[in-house]
Amino acid sequence: MKNKSFKIICLTPALALFAWTSCWAISFGKVAQNLTVSTKSIAELLHIICLVTGIALIAGSLMKYKRHRENPTEAPLSMVFVMLLTGLALIALMFIPIRF
Repeated sequence: MKNKSFKIICLTPALALFAWTSCWAISFGKVAQNLTVSTKSIAELLHIICLVTGIALIAGSLMKYKRHRENPTEAPLSMVFVMLLTGLALIALMFIPIRF
């Protein structure tokens, strides 16, 4: 019991000193810059995901259209239009500018 309390007494000032120096090492400007950079990278990632998903939906709509031409009862034409319009909408999101 004495050994454990001795370790706590010795380590507490060292941890407090470490926390105090690391707290002042990062300024508010650096924190804001890190948040801006990470937010911008998330937005760029979402743009890429929208582009890839949009291309995949357009390709899928072309395949559905081919299936509709072969057998109209199997693949309805409305599904082709929905997939095509959704893919075009996702690609159109690429043209929305990212401002930070």
